[in-house]
Amino acid sequence: MTDTLCIGVIHLDVRHGRVEENRKALAALALEAAGRGASIIVAPELAVSGYSFDSRRHVAACVEAITGETFECLWPVARQYKAYICTGIAECDPATGIYYNTALVVGPDGEPAAFHRKIVAAERRWACPGQVSRPGVFDTPWGRLGILICADSYSGLLPRSQALNGADLVLVPSNWPPSGLDPRLIWRARSLENGFGIVGCNRTGLDRMMDCRECRSYVVTPQGTVLLDESSSTSTAWIVEYPLVNGRLSS
Repeated sequence: MTDTLCIGVIHLDVRHGRVEENRKALAALALEAAGRGASIIVAPELAVSGYSFDSRRHVAACVEAITGETFECLWPVARQYKAYICTGIAECDPATGIYYNTALVVGPDGEPAAFHRKIVAAERRWACPGQVSRPGVFDTPWGRLGILICADSYSGLLPRSQALNGADLVLVPSNWPPSGLDPRLIWRARSLENGFGIVGCNRTGLDRMMDCRECRSYVVTPQGTVLLDESSSTSTAWIVEYPLVNGRLSS
């Protein structure tokens, strides 16, 4: 029985509005991380579209369904390597036409394992907030995982809801540039408050309105042990050996 879980953190240089280029880079880094043994792979918030959009019209060329192009690009990697791959997309719900800032998880069976629509959505010019009643948690062989997106982790209520829904480890795809509010302090606090680990996957590169080249990705255990605290000016896939107890996530 293994005593660690291999997690891939994709610190992607997201190019604003260049969805095909971003999707290709994401798939290549997911394949690299899976080939290095990662069973859980996390990419940034809005990793395919980029972040700064002024309106629905501005983002319209970048939106996709949960099972759209990004899902089609990632499911062969997830199924081949029996991995869970979490990434941020600009979603269009085909049933309603509503746009969301969404984190999608592709499961090892090649099907969507879960998704979470950002609730604390600063992207209100184009994205509808998700529903608090839909917690975005899912089961894996190592324990229960939760999903939050960037600002969802600012305050205690939404992380607490993940804990109350049994999350042992919370994935936080982010687009959090240096701004005076350090995400590492937020993520460590949320982890210690709730007794779960956090994988905060940030991004790099220049967005339309933000310089993200010094963004930091961060992984911390429920006990406060920091396993990753890194930035990179170029796309990078980091591998983290996350501790298990008798083959399970502790929380």
